Order: sequence, then structure tokens, then C-alpha cells
Amino acid sequence: MKKILPILLALVALSARAQVTEGVTWYDGELGYSARNMAAGKVLMNAMAEGEELEFMLVPVAGKKDTYQLVDGPNDCVNPYSKIATVRRMKEGKLDVLCFYDAANLLQAVFSNEGDVWNTDELNRERWMGQLAGEYFFNEVEGETRIGIYEYRDEDGCFGMRVDGVETTINVVNFNGSITGFIRVSEMGGTIFIGTWKVIQTLDGLTLQEVEDDPDEYFFDWKPTGMEYFLTKADRGNGTCRFDFATTQLLNDRQFRRMDKAALRVMRNYILARHGYKFSSADLQEYFSREPWYAPRESNDGISDELSLVERLNIELIKAVEAGL
Repeated sequence: MKKILPILLALVALSARAQVTEGVTWYDGELGYSARNMAAGKVLMNAMAEGEELEFMLVPVAGKKDTYQLVDGPNDCVNPYSKIATVRRMKEGKLDVLCFYDAANLLQAVFSNEGDVWNTDELNRERWMGQLAGEYFFNEVEGETRIGIYEYRDEDGCFGMRVDGVETTINVVNFNGSITGFIRVSEMGGTIFIGTWKVIQTLDGLTLQEVEDDPDEYFFDWKPTGMEYFLTKADRGNGTCRFDFATTQLLNDRQFRRMDKAALRVMRNYILARHGYKFSSADLQEYFSREPWYAPRESNDGISDELSLVERLNIELIKAVEAGL
């Protein structure tokens, strides 16, 4: 009996181990993965991409709660995260995520628990448009034009756009469900933006580069026409600014990685500035001092404890991208 009791206790402890939630979409910013809990606390993750099965296994690390080693799955499928060393599960409120770290402990990807939402194509569109949405100024020879891009969709699934009061719609161009970075602006309203545009997120707003839209060609074969417009983010009078989305929206969609290093640095520090962080770098202090909402504190003590999990993860994700530039 003395020998059996320790074995039973060990089995109880093993069964009590918190495993990754099954029956939900684990969203990596592009694809939806399903989780299957296996023996000994292991978790098999599986997704489909362009008809190809993707798979990997999470193996619990002994003595570390909610920490896994990532290894290849048992079915000889492609493992898109083969360079990941450690996966950690984190929770805060309704946010439930798996954080993927490389050997240098840089955060490379975040999977979010999206419940029973399996249409990741729609998620991709909504998350990206959430980054583009806002009020912009567009300067032409005739004068100043105000442009609004909205993340609400109409009954046809199109997003809204208003150019000096004229309503039109935007279609996000996807390729096998993935965001391509292109939009199509409809002919409705007859605005100057009719056509297909490559969208580049910048420090000040957006750059739109027109391309020749050939429906018989893939998007990467489209040719630039040379037409280029610059949209500058406008303050809508309620304290919202260029990188507001970085404080509320998890940047696991990878679209922000197309920004240049200057924009990434400001976006990362914008998260801190919203909490009154006092910068030692003169250029950052000057940049944020121009914002009416910025109120630097006497001391930065305690600010890190005030950051939400979304904010902390976004700072890590941006840092990892900056390190690779």
C-alpha cells in the first residue's frame, strides 16, 4: 500500500495539470489551430494552409507551470514553428494566449484563444482594418481633404471609407485567407481612390501606392502605376492618435512588421507614453510632448505593473521585429 500511494498521488497531480483548451480556435494572426490534449500533458496543435497540414506538439516542461517545449508532431507534417524554443501560456481577464519564444528569448508569435470563431479570414480582415481605421488628412493642390477609414462592414462585407463627406467602400484583398497588404476602393461615390492600392503603414499615417489590378494575375505580379498618395493621421478631437490600436489590439497579425524601424520605435514607446512614461531620449520626449494627452511623471516607478498583458506582449513583439532589422 505504501508503494501504491505515491503512484496514485503522482497520477492525480498529472491529471490536474492545466492543459491547453480544446475545441476552440487558437489564432496565430493568420491561421486557426485546433488543440488536442494528449497523454502526459502534451498538446497536439494542427492547422491547414493552402491544402497543406501544419502540426507541432507542445510538451510540458517539468517543474514549470504553463511552460512547454515545442517539438515536431507525430504525423510527419510541416512544423512552421520549428525554431521556437519555449511556449508559455498566459492569461489576463478574457485574454488567453500562448507565447512563442526563440532561443534568444525573443517573442516571435502569439496564439490567442478565439473561442468557437473558426473563420480566420474574417478575423484577419477585421484586425488589419482595426490598424488602418481612423481620420486622415490628404493634401492636394486644391486644399485639404479629410478622409475617414472605418472598421465597420456593410451587408456585403465591405469596410467603409469617406472622402470629404462622400461615402465609398473598401474591400480587403486576401490570398488564401491571408492579408496581402492591398485594398480595393469601389467606384461608388466616384472618389479619386477608385482602384487597387498597396497600403504601407508609416509613422505619420498611411501611404497608398496604386497598382494595375489584373484579376488573372496573383497580387505579387501587379505593377505599380506610379500614383502615390500620403494620408496623415488626424486627431479626431478625443485624444486618439496614430498608434492607439497598439494599446488594445494584440499585434499577432504580423502586419505591423512591414513598418520601418522609426515607426516601430515610436509605436513601442507610444504604449509607455500613454502611461506617462518619462523618456530619457530627447527625440522621444520631444515627439510625445507635442501630444496634448501626454503627461510625463516624475518617476517611471510602477509603470511596468500598470501595463496590460496586451501592452506587454505588443512591446515584446515589436522589440523582436526591431532586433531583426
